[in-house]
Amino acid sequence: MKRPSQEKLILDIKGVSYLLTRKNLQKLVDIRDVKGDKWVISDFIAGVPPRVMTVEAPMQYADMLLLRKLQQSGDIAGIPRVITHKKVARGKTSTEVFFSAMREDDFKPYEDRASEDPDQHLLFSINALLYAELSAAPPKKNVLVMYEHDRHVDYVVGRDGKVLGANRISAYSADVSAKEGLAESLKIELRNLEDSLRFKVETIRYFNWMEGQSLGSADTGMLTGDAPSSSSSGFGSGGSQEISSGGWGSVGKDEATGKSSGWDAALQSGVSSVDKAIQNLSSWVMKLASDLQVECVLLPCQWFDLDGGHTIITSVPEAAKRLSDGWCANPPKELYAYRAQRLAPLTVLLSWVLVFSLYIGAQMINQRATNLSALAMGTETPDSVVLDPDHKTVTEFANRLYFLKSAPSLQEIFAEMTKARRENQYFDKVTVEYANNDAVISLQGRITSGFDLASKEHEAFVAQMRNQGYRLMENKLTTDVMQINFSLKFGRSSL
Repeated sequence: MKRPSQEKLILDIKGVSYLLTRKNLQKLVDIRDVKGDKWVISDFIAGVPPRVMTVEAPMQYADMLLLRKLQQSGDIAGIPRVITHKKVARGKTSTEVFFSAMREDDFKPYEDRASEDPDQHLLFSINALLYAELSAAPPKKNVLVMYEHDRHVDYVVGRDGKVLGANRISAYSADVSAKEGLAESLKIELRNLEDSLRFKVETIRYFNWMEGQSLGSADTGMLTGDAPSSSSSGFGSGGSQEISSGGWGSVGKDEATGKSSGWDAALQSGVSSVDKAIQNLSSWVMKLASDLQVECVLLPCQWFDLDGGHTIITSVPEAAKRLSDGWCANPPKELYAYRAQRLAPLTVLLSWVLVFSLYIGAQMINQRATNLSALAMGTETPDSVVLDPDHKTVTEFANRLYFLKSAPSLQEIFAEMTKARRENQYFDKVTVEYANNDAVISLQGRITSGFDLASKEHEAFVAQMRNQGYRLMENKLTTDVMQINFSLKFGRSSL
């Protein structure tokens, strides 16, 4: 599910947090000061590069094997932490994983802050934006998605939502002149990919996060001002370049401060220098697309003037529009609680629709029974009949209405499941059905504690659910050396 417009978006880049509104970027002292539900996109201070790795394990065990592989390789100092963005099965015994990896100590503060937040708090790696852009690309197109920040470029290549490669390349500085080396490095890696996988890039999608002073120069390409609402280019066989771009939006005073922006100053200093700086900002990307003779899509940027003459030009907010809650780094129970809260109004609406439908259905059935009774007795039925349901119909309808009003809500059920859940217990599928004056909860999941301990934890979970008023209707277990897979069904009645 995409982010609702009423939920706040916070960007945590290089250890600094910003609250994004429609037209402003507000620097935050502490994320905990922001009240309400929020999505937080972070690079986890160090800027974690995207990675792809193949592990010899089925999909359900891929994360465990990947973590062990990272521990054995020593790529991550200390205990590694993995955020999985996408898993794709390669046969029955092999899985390809697109992920971000960092030290557990670096990730833990972000995780603790999300779990301690009284409001809904979803946490995303900025690498999830790379996969969001890859998924948003047209079908059956080989895509290169790039995210530029400082002197680094993180990228993924893939097709139809499948990631075939990911890496980070860096220049010796953040100057535009140094970015030519980035383009050459990318060409080499793309040629290697083409040779090994027979994969040729057809489209480039690019977004960025650039920081500088209020008015940069044409040499560095850093400036303030609205970015193009759209920018794309196509390159024919002769390498000729065609660029179409939208207008640069409104200019003038900042609506929040009333002060003249750096963009106005740039206009006063001369349009030609501004145009040159704009072109320099992404010129190396356009040149790369021209050399490769591929389509290039530059995501629309926004500019922000902050205190102290600091300027940020970024298209990260545009990429965030395609982010889905399923790509968050939160534990499954926090994601389930978030979705349950979002679906609660719809559940209430559907309940009232159901009640109304039952009422209308009962009236129609009673009317037809009256008509049939009149025909059987040989009497005429008047055109207009006052509906008078019999006692049995009224009683059944009242029972259904009472149950729907007093039945346990989804939020209550999820809260009690979370309370009963064991430490190493994970729910893969949860289904709640309301029927016949009963709420039936079906659970499928696993306990990853080894057979002996997992068996005890399973019994403790079932006992806790019974203590909370649920009755056990079905209990199926399958076991292996590493875990127990369970399929449970509980009933809960409010009558």
